[in-house]
Amino acid sequence: MKDIKNQKSAAMRHRLRTWLKTIYMRLSPLYRRQCAVEHQINTAVQQVLDRIGVIETTLKENENRRQDIANAALQQALDRIGSVETTLKENESKWQDIANVALQQTLDRIGSVETTLKEQLKEHESRWRDQANAALQQMLNRLGAADLRLKTMNQTINMVSVKTSTLNLHATRGGGGVNRRTITVFFLVHNIEVWSSLDGVYRAMLKDGLFSVIVASCHRKYPSGTSYHDEDVVHEGLQKAGVHHIRFVSEDGYEELTILKRLRPDVIFRQSPWDNDIPPAFSRENLMFARLYYVPYEIMLLLIDTDKNKNENEKFMTNYHHSVEHTFVLNETVKQEYEDRYAAASVAVTDHPRVDEILRAKPEWPLYTNNAFRVLWSPHHSIFDGWYDFGTFLTTCEPILAMAADTADADFLLAMHPGLLGSFERLEKDNPKEYARVQHFFAEWERLPNTGTLRHGGYMTAMKASDLLITDGISLLAEYQFVTKPILFIEREGHTEFNSIGKRMSAGWNTVASTDMDTLKEMVLYFKNGGTDSHRDAQIKNVEFLTQHLNAAENILHIIKQDFGF
Repeated sequence: MKDIKNQKSAAMRHRLRTWLKTIYMRLSPLYRRQCAVEHQINTAVQQVLDRIGVIETTLKENENRRQDIANAALQQALDRIGSVETTLKENESKWQDIANVALQQTLDRIGSVETTLKEQLKEHESRWRDQANAALQQMLNRLGAADLRLKTMNQTINMVSVKTSTLNLHATRGGGGVNRRTITVFFLVHNIEVWSSLDGVYRAMLKDGLFSVIVASCHRKYPSGTSYHDEDVVHEGLQKAGVHHIRFVSEDGYEELTILKRLRPDVIFRQSPWDNDIPPAFSRENLMFARLYYVPYEIMLLLIDTDKNKNENEKFMTNYHHSVEHTFVLNETVKQEYEDRYAAASVAVTDHPRVDEILRAKPEWPLYTNNAFRVLWSPHHSIFDGWYDFGTFLTTCEPILAMAADTADADFLLAMHPGLLGSFERLEKDNPKEYARVQHFFAEWERLPNTGTLRHGGYMTAMKASDLLITDGISLLAEYQFVTKPILFIEREGHTEFNSIGKRMSAGWNTVASTDMDTLKEMVLYFKNGGTDSHRDAQIKNVEFLTQHLNAAENILHIIKQDFGF
C-alpha cells in the first residue's frame, strides 16, 4: 500500500516537474524578455539616476557657487555694514567728544557765570550788609548823638539854673552883707593832646574859692582836615585826666553857643588862635561877649613870621591876639617876640603852665618789653606845602619802620602831632595811592613787637621815660630838652626859618637831612650803644632859660583877679 502511495507520489512529482518545466519553457522567454526589459529599465533608470546625480551634482555645485556668491555678497554686505558701523561709531565718538567738549565748555561757562554770580552776590550781599549796618550804625549814632545832646543840654540847663540862682543870690545880698561874686571861667577844649597847657590853671582855679569853673569838650578840625569830629576823643581824654566837663557835640556848635551865653561866663579860654580848628560857633567874633584869655599851646615861638599870602595862620593869630585880654607867656624874650610879631599890647609874663607840667611828670613807658633803649618818634603834621613845611612823614616813615625792624633790642614809640591825622584825611581824598601806602605802614608798624603808637596825648610821661627823640616837629624841639637826652631833628629842605629863640634852642639838638636816613640810623645806633651827646651842655643852659619864673598857674590867676578888681 505504501508502495502504491509512493508510486503515485513519484508520478505526481514527475508530472509536476514536467508541468513546471513546460511552464518554465513557456515563461522563460517572457522572463528573459522581462529581464531584458528590466535591465533596460534599470539601465534607463540608472542613466536617469546618473543624470539626476549629475544634475544634483550640478545643482549642488551651483548651489555651493550661489552659496559662495551669497556668502561673499553677505560678507561684503557685512563688511560694509561693519565699515558703516565703525564709521558711525567713530562719528558717534567724534560727536560724543564734540558734545562732551561743548558740554564741558557750557558747564565751564555756567560755572564761571555761577562763580561770578556768587561773587557778585557776596559783594552785593556784603555791600547790602555794610549799607544796612552803616544805616543801622548811622541810626544808632544819631540816636546816641540825640541822647548825648539831650544829656549835655540837661547838664548845661542845670548849670544855667545853678548859675542863675547864684547870680540871684549875689544880687539879693546888700546892706551890711558882703557882695563878693565869683569869676566864672569857661574852658573850651578841642585839643586834648595839649591840655597840659591849661590843666594847671584849671586845677588852681578849682582850689581857689573865687572861681567857678566850667569845662566843655567839642569837635575839632586840624589843618588839611575835611570835617569836624573827635569830640569823643577829647571827652575820653578829659575823663582820663579827671576833669569834670560838659559835652558840646553838635558839628557847628550853635546850639551850645546859645547855652554858653546863658551861662554868662566872665572868662573864656580857647586852646587855639585859629577859628578853623573848632566849630564855627566858637569863632573869635562869637565869643566876644566874655573876656578872652589865651595860654599858647606851645611854650614859645621858634619860627620867624611867615609870608601872610602863603599862610593864613599868622593872620588869624594876629586878630586873636588883638582880641584877648591877655596872652600869658614864658618870659620876657618870648613876650618881645609876641609883641613884635602880632603887635600885641597885652602880653603878660607868667611862665608857661606846661613847663610846670613837664617838670612834675613822672616817667612812664607804654611798651612792655625788656628793651633798655627807648626811642620816641614825633612827626609833624605839615606834610603838604604851605604850613611851615616841616613834615617829612611820607618820605621817612618807611626807613624808620625798617630801622625799628632791624633794631629789635630797642623800643620805638610813635607820638604823632594830632594835626597829622587831618593831613591823612586830605591825603585820602587827594592821593588814594599814597594814602594806601601810609595805611600799609601803620599795619606793619603795629605788627612789630618793639613798636607802638601813643594816641590822644599823654606824651609827657613817655617823653620823660625815653632815651632819644626823633622829630621833624617844632614844639618838642624845645620841650624835650628838659629830658637832657639826644634829639635828632629831621630837617626838611625849605621849611620856615627859625627865629632868634629857635636858633638858640637849636644848640640843643642834632640835625639830620630828611634825605639821609642812613645817617639817622647810624646816630640812633651810636646813642643806643652808649655814645655821648655833644649838645647836652647846651640843653642844660636852654632849660635854665626856660625856667626863669615857674608857678605859672598862680601867676595867671593873680592877673585875672586883678583884671576883675579882686
